[in-house]
Amino acid sequence: MKIIIVFVSLSLLTDSTMAQQLIALHHSGQALFYTDFVTAVNAAQSGDTVYVPGFSYSNTAVSINKEIHIIGVGHDPDSTLATSFTYLNGSINFTAGSDYSTIEGVRINGGIFFGSYTGENAPVNSITIRRCYMITCDFMQYYDQNYQYHPNESQYILFENNIISGFVNGGYSHNNGFYNNIILGAMFYFSDNNIFRNNIFYSQGSCYYWTSSCAMSAITNCMFENNIFLSAQQIPYGITGGLFNNNIFVQGMPTGAIGSNNLINQPQFEIFTMYSNSLDVYSEDYHLNALSVGNSAGTDGTDIGIYGGAFPWKEGSVPANPHIQTKNLGYSTDQNGNFPINIKVAAQDQ
Repeated sequence: MKIIIVFVSLSLLTDSTMAQQLIALHHSGQALFYTDFVTAVNAAQSGDTVYVPGFSYSNTAVSINKEIHIIGVGHDPDSTLATSFTYLNGSINFTAGSDYSTIEGVRINGGIFFGSYTGENAPVNSITIRRCYMITCDFMQYYDQNYQYHPNESQYILFENNIISGFVNGGYSHNNGFYNNIILGAMFYFSDNNIFRNNIFYSQGSCYYWTSSCAMSAITNCMFENNIFLSAQQIPYGITGGLFNNNIFVQGMPTGAIGSNNLINQPQFEIFTMYSNSLDVYSEDYHLNALSVGNSAGTDGTDIGIYGGAFPWKEGSVPANPHIQTKNLGYSTDQNGNFPINIKVAAQDQ
């Protein structure tokens, strides 16, 4: 109920205040309001929650060194007509001390970073990124004074139901999970025990060396299950010891991969209900075609792709807190001095 009150109250502020779109910082049962995203994040204490309304915020690049929970109103334009979507113009960097943080329901014009390229490579652990849109994801590798790089040691990072429009650099990290995401760019530098389930991989890149221009490269001993690989070119190199089960490939399996029950050479435009190979992912319908071989063909008996598995894609990508669906505010009071308000708020079960 407190969440509903905060978001409704923000929607009813005067026109001058609405232009600023106040950010609510929840600390120990109290709400503090800020107009600047970075100021709100820096003011938060470990365990606090920052509610960011629908608005386009500039200069939001920030490093986070404490447990913090950031919740927007969503990033899908169709599902945020009443509120606008939460837009952060700047990257977010999780550094030492930010374990157990979460981000949900925001569009980031930048990347999400873990660790540091310089200084001691202190890992971060157990961070969840859910129902967000971002350009890149980067597990940064630490370079020492001799210009030798060291793997990123961050673990138990969970990416769930996100859209990543650019590359994903794993930094040779271990023990992380990517579930039910749409990834448009290249993926590279992942080491043992990373799990990729029920994702859609767009990248069309082909290469003969391990570089970020490849669809996939330098991936060792990772598990890929129930994913859809849309590349029209077979992934030629860069997979070592990878286990691939129950995936759909437009071409064949990557060179060096092993596994079972994979569906290869599937026509690209016969997989989904509606698909045009557009980079505008909001215009596509990624439900499987009724005749698709991926229906109920996952390792768990659910569909291959983002609508199957343990974390099925949520339509509209709105966060788990109550969501404003419609909002109609009057322009003046009526003859009785009442101000007409009509707001429809829907509870979320996931």
